[in-house]
Amino acid sequence: MPNLKELTLEVLTQEVMLSIIENCPNLTHLILKGYRPFPHDQIFKDLIQKLQITHLTITFLYSNSVISESSILSKEFLPPSLKYLVIHCGLITIYLDSLLDDCCYMKLKRLIIHIMKSFLYNSTNNSQFDDITDKYL
Repeated sequence: MPNLKELTLEVLTQEVMLSIIENCPNLTHLILKGYRPFPHDQIFKDLIQKLQITHLTITFLYSNSVISESSILSKEFLPPSLKYLVIHCGLITIYLDSLLDDCCYMKLKRLIIHIMKSFLYNSTNNSQFDDITDKYL
């Protein structure tokens, strides 16, 4: 599927990522639903660094590892090709400051952050979204 430009995933495994990298080299829009950073940090990094992702949407599942989530949303992980980033998560203020600081070094055109009351993701009910920040960079 070399012509595929957009992909939405609910399950991310090593095998799925390797298949995407091999079969979808022109992928530019990636949506990860229900993503749990640990233990997939390196898999995620490999995927978005090897493709020219310009649009990335991540919905985090509950995680006890704020460090893992914050490392994924950093300039070291996010590709230089990224223009649009949408995050659904339970960010804390310090974590948000770090993300916004890193965004200043990237070429993002749009950053949208949905802060959730609960880390639990329910695709049929979006009422858990507390605040919506639409920040233009």
